[in-house]
Amino acid sequence: MSAPPERDPRPTEAPVAAPEVPVEGVPSGFPAFLRRHRWLDLVALVALTLVAHAGALLDTEFTYDDVTIVASDARLELRTPADVGRVLLGSYWGEAFAGERLYRPIPRLTYALERTLWGTRPDPAHWVNLLLHLATIALVLDLLRALLRSRWAALLGAALFAAQPLHAEATAGIVGRAEVLGLALTLVALRLHRWARAHGDAPRGFALAAFTFLLAFGSKESALTGPFLLALLEGAAVGAFARPSLRRAWPYALYALALGVYFVARLVALGAITSSS
Repeated sequence: MSAPPERDPRPTEAPVAAPEVPVEGVPSGFPAFLRRHRWLDLVALVALTLVAHAGALLDTEFTYDDVTIVASDARLELRTPADVGRVLLGSYWGEAFAGERLYRPIPRLTYALERTLWGTRPDPAHWVNLLLHLATIALVLDLLRALLRSRWAALLGAALFAAQPLHAEATAGIVGRAEVLGLALTLVALRLHRWARAHGDAPRGFALAAFTFLLAFGSKESALTGPFLLALLEGAAVGAFARPSLRRAWPYALYALALGVYFVARLVALGAITSSS
């Protein structure tokens, strides 16, 4: 009969847990689940936005400029393809306010499409504004993550943007859509520019960015600053002001072309480049 195997006299050591992988820009004291799932940031921002803007979505109606620009504008009726052209080349206020030379064809096109889909009901238009505002918040979060390199700081900045009382105009007033579209499309253009840079200066990325800038210009005049803001951000980030190069500068020729197309369309629609005082 063989002897039983001898036991190892050394004490058994407990298995060593794998080291925790740090998440960039997130305090280590956060629960691991929250630190590893970045999509939860967006869920939190959506919840915050719904709480902040809930009052604008209950028993809504047309208010102030909504009446003139959205509810009462017969030019928004889309019966033939030619009507689309009239919407895109029409003034924002119409003939009754000829002195107000505002050219915002993209918001007007959305108003016309909504009238085709559900008539002159204010509730769906307010819901569309809220969805656009949520999309803008997501884009703000994406940009802040890229600029700040900190998930926590980006989330805080996006939360302040989402709950800013001034942004109640984005949902309480339907015409506030012009501001939302102008910013959202500008942020999309910035994102496309960053994508093109990250993919070897891909021409299609810059072309899409230029087209998106054009849509932003046609949404709100403040979006005209977008290409200049992009140049400042990019120049400061890579030191392009000290070391200018044609390779980095040529996409801005496309953005200048988009500006030119916008001003030509504005001249055709209004007969003037500048707005009234």
